[in-house]
Amino acid sequence: MQSPEHVEKRQNGPVIDPVAEEERKSRMRVHARRSYYRKLNLVQELRGQVEKLEAEYADLVHQVQLQEACAFVTEPDEETSPEAPENESITTMYSGLMNMKKRFRQENEALKQALDEHQRYERLIRLDMPESSSESEQSDDSTSTRSTQEPLIVIPSFLMPITLAFCHELGRQTFDDVTRFRQNPDFMTTGASIFGWRDRSVLQGNLLHFLLKKTYGHVSADELAARSWDFFSKPKSHEIICPASMNPRVFQIQRVEFLFLVSFLKTPEGHLIILRAIKHDLLNPYNNPPGVFEQWMDNYYGWITSERAPGDDEACEMNYGGILPLTTAARSTALMMETLFITMRSESHIIGLNLVTSS
Repeated sequence: MQSPEHVEKRQNGPVIDPVAEEERKSRMRVHARRSYYRKLNLVQELRGQVEKLEAEYADLVHQVQLQEACAFVTEPDEETSPEAPENESITTMYSGLMNMKKRFRQENEALKQALDEHQRYERLIRLDMPESSSESEQSDDSTSTRSTQEPLIVIPSFLMPITLAFCHELGRQTFDDVTRFRQNPDFMTTGASIFGWRDRSVLQGNLLHFLLKKTYGHVSADELAARSWDFFSKPKSHEIICPASMNPRVFQIQRVEFLFLVSFLKTPEGHLIILRAIKHDLLNPYNNPPGVFEQWMDNYYGWITSERAPGDDEACEMNYGGILPLTTAARSTALMMETLFITMRSESHIIGLNLVTSS
């Protein structure tokens, strides 16, 4: 027969320290980040070794070709000459280098697959990071709001939750629109290349369809798509790329299927990220506090594609496009310049300061 004290101790579960749990998550994130950069450096070192072996292989091939050319113009009794053992050693070295080259290529492919798997794991960990950081940012914002006595902002909500079928239909329509626009042979362009970005636009009524294109070397399409999604899926990112004259507030209202069915799509050539405004009549009605003025842009949407560059498997091509409403045709040039500035701000966060690239 056990005493009630023992029964009570058995029923009580282990106490989880929230500080220790947060430290464990932080250590996991640091470990994942360090492991990612170690593997990335290893891939770069192996790539350099492969390039060095390819250069040595090209030199050996050139030597073999020269020796074959010399053997062609000499007498037929060359088989008994003392140079035969040297030719055999060169042939043996050549076959050994070919085997080494094949082995390094296989190791390089295996490391690329491991790196892709690690990047996927890192993205899953990174999904947990904005939550803690956003809480601190919201607390800082609330503190600054109370100190400056700014008017409160109402966070809207949907009348009904967005369904998965609606997301698929919206993605399909956007992909069809993007494909038609990119295949349209009639467009306007300045012909200029600003930091590697080239422009294309079509004016249809009061809507400006635009596209900015740039090619990045030594960045895969999957990696660029992952970086772009990691940046644009955060509400704070849309606020920091806007010009100083704007004061936007971006909130996450709903996340469908937890990941990226609305905004992140797989295409036959690469990936497509959709930044599309949904009509605000789907929101619950609400009243703004005094001093808050809203302006809706229901016709705006943007899209980003990351595709493999033609003729270069280790480079990718980025296309940033969308639709902007216009009041006059004279504003198209100013809007395109402001769009270029927004694109370059986004590029600095996704790629980094990359002023010299191939285009």
